Amino acid sequence: MGELLIAAARLRETRRVAQYLEDAWKLLGRLGGPALWAVPLHWSAVQAALLNESPADLAPHATALARASTHSQLAAVLATAGKAWVSVLAGRFRTGDVEGAARLLGAVGMPWEGARLAGHAAARADERRDMMRLLSCARDLHPQSSPPGGASGAAELQAGSGADIGGKASQPDASGLSEREKEVARLVLEGKTYREIGEAIYISPRTAEHHIARIRRRLGAENRSDLLARLRLALGVDHSQQLNPQQE
Repeated sequence: MGELLIAAARLRETRRVAQYLEDAWKLLGRLGGPALWAVPLHWSAVQAALLNESPADLAPHATALARASTHSQLAAVLATAGKAWVSVLAGRFRTGDVEGAARLLGAVGMPWEGARLAGHAAARADERRDMMRLLSCARDLHPQSSPPGGASGAAELQAGSGADIGGKASQPDASGLSEREKEVARLVLEGKTYREIGEAIYISPRTAEHHIARIRRRLGAENRSDLLARLRLALGVDHSQQLNPQQE
C-alpha cells in the first residue's frame, strides 16, 4: 500500500488510491495502530506529501512517527529522516544532520531511501565540499554503488573536475559509450536536466554536464538534435519515443 501511495503521488493520481488508503487507516485503527504496519505506512504518507509539496498532509504523519518513536526504533529513525527531508526541501539544512539521517536509514535496512535523501540534499547544497560529502554518502548507501572509497567513487569525484578516468566502467563498448555514459544517455533521452541526472545517479550536476560533453565528442554529435538521434541509435531506442524539449 505504501508503494502504491508513493507511485500515485509521483503520477499525481493520489485520488485513485484515496479510498483504499482510508480503509487501511481504519483497519490499523481497529487493530490499535500496530507499529510494525502503521509506521511504514506513515513514512510512505510522508514521502507522498513531500512529492505533492503538501506540508499540511505531511504534518499528521510526522506527528504520528514522533509519537511512535518512544517505543519504536524504526519510527524514531523515520521521524528524524522526515525532519531532514523537510529541511532539505526548504533549502535550510545542515549537512551533518542530513548525512546522519541518511545513514540511520541505511542502518535500519533502507539504504535506497538514505541515498535518495543525501542525493537530493547534495543537489541543493551551497558549498561544493558539502555537495561532495553528501554525494559520497549517497554512493556509500546506494545498494548498487561500489564499496566506499572504491574506484567508481574516485572516478566520479575526479570527473567533477573534468578528468577522464580509466577502468572498466569508463571504457566504451561497441556502442561507443561506457557503461556510465550509457546510464547518463538513457536519462538524457528521458528529458532529464543536469540536476535531475545528478539526483538519479548520485553525481553532481557539473559531473553530469561533463559526461554529456564527453558523449557528444565520442559520438561526433554536432548539435542537440544530432546528439539525441545518435543516442537513440547507440542505445537501440525507438525513434518514436517522446522527449522533453525543455531540457538544457
